[in-house]
Amino acid sequence: MNMETLQHRIRLAFDLFDKGDFTKAEQIYSECLDEISKNTELYKDVIFGMGYVKAHMSKFDEARNCYKELIKMAIVMGIRLNWQCICTNLEW
Repeated sequence: MNMETLQHRIRLAFDLFDKGDFTKAEQIYSECLDEISKNTELYKDVIFGMGYVKAHMSKFDEARNCYKELIKMAIVMGIRLNWQCICTNLEW
């Protein structure tokens, strides 16, 4: 997938999430994760979205794993995260 297509798919997943179609959003985020290098901002956006979807599907362990990955990325790459959103989703 090229960058424009990936960005379109990510927006689609976000829109599906907003409409409550968590299963389809999860599928699209998963497909995007397979296509994106972990060393990019886009990957951070997708893994964050995936964690949000998983939390809303009550897949809390999977959501926690997404957020743990983001935390590792933040430590290694110095990425800024929305901690309030993460803590709210995981009920910390």
